[in-house]
Amino acid sequence: MQAHDLVTVGEWNGQLSRSLRMALRLSIVAFAGKLGIAVRTVSNWEARGLDIVPLPDMQALLDTLLTRADTAARARFIVLCRGQTSIILIRQTPIDTKAAAEGRPRPTQMHVVTGAA
Repeated sequence: MQAHDLVTVGEWNGQLSRSLRMALRLSIVAFAGKLGIAVRTVSNWEARGLDIVPLPDMQALLDTLLTRADTAARARFIVLCRGQTSIILIRQTPIDTKAAAEGRPRPTQMHVVTGAA
């Protein structure tokens, strides 16, 4: 995983939210605090696992938290989510290494890897 790789989730569920919490190395209380939601909500998600899909506004909060995570946390998230098809890694690779060497903006190719990378 590289710093400019993008990790995204198609649809969050309780199991994925737990994986994010674990990747961030946060307690349920701290995770709920970062999201600005009740501890009971996070506990409910984790208890129901694959059987619960958070509401759209909660999904947006989870998206934001994942986007703001550092590279190491995003890498841990991918490892914890291995095999789940709603995880997408978008790997950006340079297609013009000369431009990169000269410090010019470089176009990239996008490689989408579903499931775990």
